Amino acid sequence: MLLNSYYLITSLFSFRALHRYNRRLASIDIDDLIATAGAPPVTIIVPAYNEAATIVEASRSLLTLRYPDYEILIVNDGSTDETLDVLRSTYRLQPAPRFPLAAIPTASVRGIYQSQTHPNLWVIDKENGKRADAINAGINYCRTPLLCIVDADGIIEPEALMRIVRPFLEDTRTVASGGIIRVVNGCKVQDGLVQEVRLPRNWLARFQVVEYLRSFLSGRVGWDALQIMLLISGAFGLFRRDLVVAVGAWPTIASGKILN
Repeated sequence: MLLNSYYLITSLFSFRALHRYNRRLASIDIDDLIATAGAPPVTIIVPAYNEAATIVEASRSLLTLRYPDYEILIVNDGSTDETLDVLRSTYRLQPAPRFPLAAIPTASVRGIYQSQTHPNLWVIDKENGKRADAINAGINYCRTPLLCIVDADGIIEPEALMRIVRPFLEDTRTVASGGIIRVVNGCKVQDGLVQEVRLPRNWLARFQVVEYLRSFLSGRVGWDALQIMLLISGAFGLFRRDLVVAVGAWPTIASGKILN
């Protein structure tokens, strides 16, 4: 009863907040907002470990984002499959110089590559150190004031980056913002874009769709309306780089200890 009452309260607040947000979105042209406020450069960091099956579709979706100034850093975290080979053949990767701007401790970097077909796409190849370590390696080589963390198996909508940057343009005190995460199972995806939204055939996966909607639409949006946001999802979140570096970036676990 307590849990469902909590769900009901957050759902009511989120419904009201989503209604207001929808009206604001309809009345404001995001392109004009970005153009007039000046689009801050963004670096998208994608930690990848054994993602050969999904990395091409995910990276293609990032390359189709409607945003004027951004870079993509795919961090190959010591994958044991063909992740690096797939990226190398798809995007014609070549070794390129890129110097770190931070000194966050990470597993050793084995090589840095730049795409010859998409100059804003970079790949950092490093020894395995788990997800947080891969993110920190990307932060070391980040050169923009904002950084965005995206899962390697995620498909990002073309306007998602423009929308997640918007809170930083509206309020200079913003330190982080997050997006809505949905399940892509059952949807038709082509060339990194969701062509058709459909429910999966498996009933267990359908319950997962409902749970994600509850978690993000009625949960996170409701928390935001109550000004008690607990966290930013690791699958799609935008952060100020200077503050992330100042707090020691993502904590990593090594030898049973949390290291900053």
